[in-house]
Order: sequence, then C-alpha cells, then structure tokens
Amino acid sequence: MFINAYFLVKWKIKLNGRFFYLRSIVSSALGELIFTGVTVTLVQIGISGAHAIIEMILVSLTIKIMFTLFSSFLAAGIKKRLIQIDGGNYFEVVNNYNPFTIKSA
Repeated sequence: MFINAYFLVKWKIKLNGRFFYLRSIVSSALGELIFTGVTVTLVQIGISGAHAIIEMILVSLTIKIMFTLFSSFLAAGIKKRLIQIDGGNYFEVVNNYNPFTIKSA
C-alpha cells in the first residue's frame, strides 16, 4: 500500500493534480506488481517451479488489475464529488514521504 500511495501522490504533484484515473490505475498496478511478485515468490519458492510461479503472478495481477479498473471509476467519481463539496482541488507540493525520518516537536 505504501508504494501505491507514494506513486499516486508523487504523480499528482508532477501532473498538477490532473489525470486521477490514469494515476490511480498505474500506481495500483505498480504496487500490486511489486507486492504480488514478492509475496508469491516467497511463498512458492521451493514448492513450485519458476514457470508456475510466473503464471501465478500473472493470473493474480490480471484479476487485481481488472478490479482496479472497475474501482478506479468509483474512486474518480468520489474524488470529483469531494472536490465539488470542498470547492477546489488542493494539494501540497512540499512533503517528505520518507517513513524513516524522525520529526522533531
């Protein structure tokens, strides 16, 4: 989830808050690729062959990306409505997204 959120926010800054649908799909796909690749490999290594592991990763990614395509329409609609309620699309460009930094009080 951290990878997904990181890419989503970084691309929001680079694209000036536009193209939410594209940003959400691509960031979700990248996050799922990394997460699924690592977890399936770690769970199946020594049990299944490389071909079977790759097949499991591809099938899992296909299902997850299909769900992402569907849910991104819903998320884009919610985002649009929230912008209407709030009166604007505000975002900050100066943020530190490093989870290992310690913020002094």
